[in-house]
Amino acid sequence: MYLPVDFCIVDAISNRPVPGVLVKVFGVDGKGIYGEMSTGDDGKASFLLFGDKRYQARVYKFGVGFRNPVFFDVSADPALCNRFTIPATLSSVSAASDPRFCMCSGVFRTPTGAAAVGLDIHFITKFRPILLEGAGVLTERVTVRTDSTGWVHVPLIRFGKYDVMLEGYEDTTREISVPDAPACNLPDLVFEVVDRVEFESATIEVPLGETITVYPKVYSSIGRLLEEAVRNEVSWRVDNTDAVSLAVQWDSLTLYGLATGSAVLTASRSDSSIVRIPDPPILTGIQIQVS
Repeated sequence: MYLPVDFCIVDAISNRPVPGVLVKVFGVDGKGIYGEMSTGDDGKASFLLFGDKRYQARVYKFGVGFRNPVFFDVSADPALCNRFTIPATLSSVSAASDPRFCMCSGVFRTPTGAAAVGLDIHFITKFRPILLEGAGVLTERVTVRTDSTGWVHVPLIRFGKYDVMLEGYEDTTREISVPDAPACNLPDLVFEVVDRVEFESATIEVPLGETITVYPKVYSSIGRLLEEAVRNEVSWRVDNTDAVSLAVQWDSLTLYGLATGSAVLTASRSDSSIVRIPDPPILTGIQIQVS
């Protein structure tokens, strides 16, 4: 009997799902492939496998570490869910041990997909000299270089602002704001974009002929809550302007009920200069009901 089997790939540090991971299932001896699938935005890959049998899985993603192979048993017992969680190591270094610093690390690739070996990345502080736990921190340039796998890491002061320049792109300077976190993916920090929009509820009730104001939260690709991003960073749309009108403020949305009915509120990134692959929507859609 074939049974559904789910693999959940999660970051070993944050426990967040890891998309784009290729999962291959083999026989327990590593011979014969029973299927392969890449994880979605939820970090899940699903298979149908014959029950009461042992298999091995191998998982792959560029720049991400796994302990392969993973042996697992598919049980025909209905009390068991056949759901397996596989941790992913998104960094080869531990999180910063000093609570004042964030360990920023990640992988860089060339346009051909190969590791970007020996890439110099320059960080220039945008703050004045400070005393940090009694130690002097000077305003100077720090340069790090990727290794043979395209990997690099550097500890940066939390909440610190830096200008970043990459070798080959010296004419472009990007400003970063280091998050208040023990670790961070450096490419996401350098090329920070809007990642998701959250509302308190999946449904918004708007009384007919009245106005309500909602305060969505906008988060970046490093998990930072963006201030005044509702208007600056996000484009909004309602699919039924006969039922509801929409006005966008700096930190809020104002909805006015024009006629009884429903509409769907969607959002997209205003800045499309940075492309993410995969690129899940920042908002799946909020139901608006006017009554």
